[in-house]
Amino acid sequence: YFASMPGRGLSGSIIVIGDPYGYSSEVVKPIDVLMHEVQHAIQMREGFAPGGSPDILRAEKDQAKADLKYWGSVSALRRQADAYGGDYARARQELEDIFEDEYTDQQVLEAQQAESAEALANRAEAAEQVMREIGNPVSTYNRLAGEIEARNTEARREMTSAERLV
Repeated sequence: YFASMPGRGLSGSIIVIGDPYGYSSEVVKPIDVLMHEVQHAIQMREGFAPGGSPDILRAEKDQAKADLKYWGSVSALRRQADAYGGDYARARQELEDIFEDEYTDQQVLEAQQAESAEALANRAEAAEQVMREIGNPVSTYNRLAGEIEARNTEARREMTSAERLV
């Protein structure tokens, strides 16, 4: 169905196509948008590489960034508490004074219950790795195999049979 707002994509078995003039500075033909989204439906049905969304990639990267900060802080708290013989109150106060950032009770609990400071650091590193893998969300979106295939489908729409064979 056509929506009156920008955006497009698949929602279950429904192809959603927003106002094609609302999300691009260039003129986009509705038929090209439809072809692109139908290709994604085919990819999903056939189990091929899917497309994506820069907005979803941005949200995943933002979550990884928050996780990196959270687990980095919890790891630092655990290391400081270990240095103080397990005195979490002293470690918490010192780190809050140094970094002018408050630790939540949940962070203190996570630090106490973790196997080690290294295990917490590994969680922070995993979040950083997600950020590195996503990189620039728009660039990553443009490199997704499913998006390349869908854009190729759009590009071939007006080709003749002979042109498609070249």
